Amino acid sequence: MDANRFTVINCWLIQREILNKPIIHWVLIIDILFCGLYLEIHQMGHYFRFPFPSSRFEMILFFSFIIGLIRTFLQILLIFRLDWSQFWSYVRYIDLINIPEEISREKKLQRKRSNRVLIQFTLTLAFHLLGASSYMILKKFNIGMFLLFTFLIFGHCCLLVILNDSTACLSFTFQTINSSIERFNFIDDERIQLDRLKTYQKNYFYAVQSTLSAECFFKDLVTFHYSRNSLDIIMLFFSIAFRVEDSVHLIIHVIWSFIILINILAITFLTTNLNSVHVNSEGALEDLYELSFETDSVPMIDQIKSFLNRITKANVGFTFADLVLISPNFITSLLTLSFTILLGLINFVNH
Repeated sequence: MDANRFTVINCWLIQREILNKPIIHWVLIIDILFCGLYLEIHQMGHYFRFPFPSSRFEMILFFSFIIGLIRTFLQILLIFRLDWSQFWSYVRYIDLINIPEEISREKKLQRKRSNRVLIQFTLTLAFHLLGASSYMILKKFNIGMFLLFTFLIFGHCCLLVILNDSTACLSFTFQTINSSIERFNFIDDERIQLDRLKTYQKNYFYAVQSTLSAECFFKDLVTFHYSRNSLDIIMLFFSIAFRVEDSVHLIIHVIWSFIILINILAITFLTTNLNSVHVNSEGALEDLYELSFETDSVPMIDQIKSFLNRITKANVGFTFADLVLISPNFITSLLTLSFTILLGLINFVNH
């Protein structure tokens, strides 16, 4: 099997050998540490002349800088907490999966990976450029700061790109195993059928172990991403809820409204990708159950039951804060919570 087909990083993004070197980790740390801290402290310096912001708008801006400073420290902590041995465990297991090579299938995977990278980069770029533009309108940014702010995109975007790319590979792997089981037939010799079913079960085991390793590597990033975007949405909602004082504030409100929309799209995009891994990991249940009716062979039935038992007990997928599995039930709960918070915020602002 080609070693590059199911790895997270392919040659068109970052060479696998480069990612395995410590330099890439330190680039992430330096990028977030120096650029992030410098930008936040530079913005906070605008308020060091005042005991407290003089208006509601400046108060919201002041607290947003405080939250941004805390967020930068959490990002630095996140980079140090990443267990890269789990990342390479994920790659090692997914390389062990023996799937027949099909050019159309490989092109489909590469197209999906490219699209996810492009969407994630576009969302991150739009978020940071709109944020930097609002600060430039408030005359708290110059061109040099804007370029530094733009460079910070790399630190924010790199790990999210790897995460979404990983979900594409894992989801594709489970889909391929499911389609192989769906096309299973009993025409061949029983021994060949049994060996083929064992191969599918072994591939599923490797896919599960790969997902568990990826979840261990990305769990802090997933939790941070959900928390950061949710907090940004709440803060920006409070900001645009206040009365517009002049045309400048009106422009800022419009920009921040777009930032809220981008945050919602980012959460939706990540949730959809993470959920696809869990959904596809259980996609073979019905096909395996149907296979048990089509054979009278005791070894085949035992193997099918073993496979079914493995799938039902695996509970594969990514989690939020290592507590809640991101699944259709999680999406339903997230939507319910979001509408509840939105109604509460609207009621609070009106009063």
